[in-house]
Amino acid sequence: MTTISAVQALPGRVGPQVRRPDRTSVHPSRLELTRRGRLVASALVFLAVLAIAATALVALGTPTALASWGDEQQYVSVTVQPGDTLWGYAEQYAPAGTDPRDFVLTIQEANGLPTGHIATGSQIDIPVEG
Repeated sequence: MTTISAVQALPGRVGPQVRRPDRTSVHPSRLELTRRGRLVASALVFLAVLAIAATALVALGTPTALASWGDEQQYVSVTVQPGDTLWGYAEQYAPAGTDPRDFVLTIQEANGLPTGHIATGSQIDIPVEG
């Protein structure tokens, strides 16, 4: 005689029962930066501080000897000749006691020059005392 038995699954239970860990005993994992991560974070903070300092310097500006000229400022228009430099113009036109470096920056600002390079034949305005 052959016996056939059938196994009926209970509702809601499929396969072996998996035991889940108790949520109260699980500790949250702690994230820590690697050495490279700390270096990158430090570099980003340094660059942010540097950008803030540069912005503050540009916004506040530094007073120059040219600020004492007063409201009357006149310009001399000069055609750049071969071999001319802003430094040469600064030595020629800067008022007594003015640092030529400051005067070169003033010429650059007055003419909207991004660098100290000037092209032969171009016209530049040089501030002179009024």
